[in-house]
Amino acid sequence: MTPEQFLHENQRIERELQHAFERTIPLKLSVAMEEFAKDNFRRAGFEDNGLTPWKTTLRQSLGKGEDALRTPLLSRESKLMNSVQHRYTPYKATVYNDLDYADIHNQGGRIQITERMHKFFWGKYDETKSEMYKWLALKPVGSFINIPKRQFIGNSATLNATIEGIIEAEITKILKI
Repeated sequence: MTPEQFLHENQRIERELQHAFERTIPLKLSVAMEEFAKDNFRRAGFEDNGLTPWKTTLRQSLGKGEDALRTPLLSRESKLMNSVQHRYTPYKATVYNDLDYADIHNQGGRIQITERMHKFFWGKYDETKSEMYKWLALKPVGSFINIPKRQFIGNSATLNATIEGIIEAEITKILKI
């Protein structure tokens, strides 16, 4: 290889690496991260060096038919799962869910029963005759509902391995190793 060819090859590698880290890699990573989060819904647990299954819901325990068969965070419309999105910018990949209730499901927490919720639960019970809504409607205003942690987005060794594989494959392709 002549010095001119060497210089040309180094310039090509520099251009392609810059493009990869500004666009290609963040795009591929953000898509992989979104798919990982959605797969956690399908698995009904969080994958991190093995599956950590989610706690069974009241709907599953008390429900009948299709409602009882769905995994903990999947509604009929799968709204929470379908709201998982990705975005990328140069050198950065992000996965997020901007639904109001996504965070409490992902991290767990407590919700205080309000008068409005109380009325909603009675209305849903009248509509569906579901034991779950009856149980919730009978809870006094001011009491709490504990929402267990059902993580679907977060740091995971399994996801990190996928990320490393994507980055390594892109760099290998550019370097033609």
